[in-house]
Amino acid sequence: MNLPRVVLMMLSISLLAFLFSVEFGVLVNMRQSKPNKKVRKDIQPEQNLNLIEVLGKLMEQMPQKCTKILFRPPTKHRQIVFALVCIKRCGSGYMRKIVSKHPFVYLIEKEAPNGCMDIPALREAIRTAKQQNHKRSIAISHHSCTTAPEAFQEMEDEKPKKLVFLLCDPVQRAFSDYQNFIFQNWINHLKGRSFSQLVNETLISLTKTAKLYHHDNKTFGKYLNALRFDSKKMDHTIISRVCMYMTWRSIFRRMIAKTLCSLALICVKKCGSGFMKLIVRHHQAIHLIENQAPNGCMDIPTLRNAIREAKQKYPNKVIAISHHSCTTAPETFNKMGDEKPDKLLFLLCNPVRRAFSDFHNFIFQRWFESLQNRSFSQIVEHSITQLTAAAEKPIYQRDERTFGKYLDELRFDSIKFDQTIVSRGIYAYDLTQFLASYSRKHVLFVTGKELIQNPAKVMLKIQKFVNLTVTMDGSNFVFNKQTGFYCPKVNGQRYCLRALKSRTTGEGKPTPDPISVKKLKAFYKPYNEKLTELLGHKIRW
Repeated sequence: MNLPRVVLMMLSISLLAFLFSVEFGVLVNMRQSKPNKKVRKDIQPEQNLNLIEVLGKLMEQMPQKCTKILFRPPTKHRQIVFALVCIKRCGSGYMRKIVSKHPFVYLIEKEAPNGCMDIPALREAIRTAKQQNHKRSIAISHHSCTTAPEAFQEMEDEKPKKLVFLLCDPVQRAFSDYQNFIFQNWINHLKGRSFSQLVNETLISLTKTAKLYHHDNKTFGKYLNALRFDSKKMDHTIISRVCMYMTWRSIFRRMIAKTLCSLALICVKKCGSGFMKLIVRHHQAIHLIENQAPNGCMDIPTLRNAIREAKQKYPNKVIAISHHSCTTAPETFNKMGDEKPDKLLFLLCNPVRRAFSDFHNFIFQRWFESLQNRSFSQIVEHSITQLTAAAEKPIYQRDERTFGKYLDELRFDSIKFDQTIVSRGIYAYDLTQFLASYSRKHVLFVTGKELIQNPAKVMLKIQKFVNLTVTMDGSNFVFNKQTGFYCPKVNGQRYCLRALKSRTTGEGKPTPDPISVKKLKAFYKPYNEKLTELLGHKIRW
């Protein structure tokens, strides 16, 4: 071995040793003969060991170290669903192969053989895979999904959260696709045509068609996708597949333009929902949907259209929805596709005070004549007895979600409707369903007491929560002694609640009797403990 090679080898080994020193805890001091203090004991050089032997011992351990680092399982893995959108003849088979071999990814293939052409089967396959592979992300890949972005919009809660696009040189792709058609004998009239003939004919045809659709790229994209199913023009797909951007353009624009979030106000009845909507409605950077979707979550198609139109009309505003029907309908948000709210704001309050306020509201509105001759204490006694008996039934003991549905359905039962005065104060069941679809960082909790006493502080929280510049603070609120509520002031004009909104709020207003309060506190105690366990902290009413 000549001298230059030895020198080169030593320099290479020294460089590698330096690069790996931080990870492996080894740093060789070439100036000093004594070992560095940071040298690990298992590879610490002996007194008479020269540099080459030390580095040789280090290099022997490197492959094992690298293997441990590269394949070390993550400390915390968050399961996501993503789609591989692979253009045909760009290496889609190889892409699926390497993804399927990843230890933390499960690739759906045989479970949904028709891919995006059979959305129900694909959704069910994703749902099943998520349940069976808690510690792995779920991937889908099928050629039918490449030209069907609208299919993802129909997948609701199973919609992929991220997209991986596999593209390649369109010229090379076209030639490879041509050779594949010839080899597979798919189209007979390609047999006697060369690649150059096919290119010339296809380009002339596609150029003419593009001129007809020059005013509507979206329609032209649909035309290109439809070529796959036209036996006479299927050879055009050899060239047209590279125009996939036409199909996905709207998706890209939506992803890039979506800088402001959408917000759902989940306000429990009689917790200050009217006041919450009042202050949100008058924020200059928030648009609150109200009359456009009068039935709220009871009419999902109308609500989705209202959100979609609001996003187009107010691209620089946060779009907010608020309707009492959404409070007890967490499952409806998973049916809203792209219009599903990005964040949730919960307005809760003291369940005892809420029940008393709700009782007075029933009496004032004269909704049920059977309530007119009954006192609050009688309603409390009857409701607690009925709800406790229902909760102890075996069917509800086995499945808490079933009991939650029972509580929600009381709203539609004319005989048991009076029980909702008490049952609406049980928050834990609906919250469990909401939090199953949203991460905690996308959920904000506000209490009715905090909203009434310090609305400016609440508004600051909301603006920070939805990433808005603070334009509404303490200077925008003026206290109204008549109602006991603050009034938002925008551009010098005050917007106050009606006096009727404060029937049980403020001095000189009716209060619940102590016995009923004591019974309600005892009844709500286990449910409030469940709420505390769910949230991770106790709410101060």
